[in-house]
Amino acid sequence: MQKVKILTDSVSDVSQQDADKYNIHLFGFTIAVDGKVYQHKEVPNEEFYDIMDNAKSLPTTSQIPEQEIYNAFEQYFNEGYLDLIYVTISSTGSNTLNNAAAAKQKFYAAYPDSELNIHIVDSLNYTVFYGYPVIEAAVKVQKGADSEEVLSYLNDWFEKSVLVGVPYTLEYAKRSGRLSGAAAFAGELLGLKPILRIVNGVCFASGKIRGEKNIIPKLADFIVEHMIPQTPYALLCGSLRSENEDFKKELVKRIGYPPETAVYAGPTVATHIGHKIIGIAFKEKSSYLRDKA
Repeated sequence: MQKVKILTDSVSDVSQQDADKYNIHLFGFTIAVDGKVYQHKEVPNEEFYDIMDNAKSLPTTSQIPEQEIYNAFEQYFNEGYLDLIYVTISSTGSNTLNNAAAAKQKFYAAYPDSELNIHIVDSLNYTVFYGYPVIEAAVKVQKGADSEEVLSYLNDWFEKSVLVGVPYTLEYAKRSGRLSGAAAFAGELLGLKPILRIVNGVCFASGKIRGEKNIIPKLADFIVEHMIPQTPYALLCGSLRSENEDFKKELVKRIGYPPETAVYAGPTVATHIGHKIIGIAFKEKSSYLRDKA
């Protein structure tokens, strides 16, 4: 049996508790707000939402340094691992993947005869979109799966899945540039909320919903239209507790079974899209949403 180690970063919104439980190495981003630096994986999400709401400037996030990644590769090599699978934040949103590639090159230069296989997987996405399959991959490893099986599972998820959500406020999307200022203002003026999807690390609008009371039923319509029946899905939650629960109930009613997991938007997603959001990662029937980028 191969000895496989899964690695990821905190933008996946994998909790430290789950990382410990499933033997996942969790690299931690830092985030700066009004001159104060926080450890991404150590700040409770609800606490960070309060920090955001009281911040004078838009929070900024870091990247995982090359040396930190190299040190992890070297550590697990010394511990006898044969395969390392590092699933990263989207390469379009961070230089972390390039740092991982440089760390890999540096490792093989230092250990040219090493039998360690380092696999770097670009999630091309954020939050639960890659946090959920990372945990599933780690569970497979615990059950004895080899690296080939794990990589096949991850690639299948990333090739067929999409992350979709609706923000209840466009304030942060407008400030971060994820939506144009004009589009965000028009949406607020007309009472419209966009259905957002992230494809290849970039956010696109796939329709608009008029009125907050229509967000959950209309988003559920959209999901049912595009989701492969009887496949797993994972929810992205925000600070609106009632809406989180109502969204879950609506999907269970419409789809027929509960989500595999539900996670709260961490600092990175909350910074760019806002913490008043509901979202979902699911497998798409066709490549329509992924092709319409």
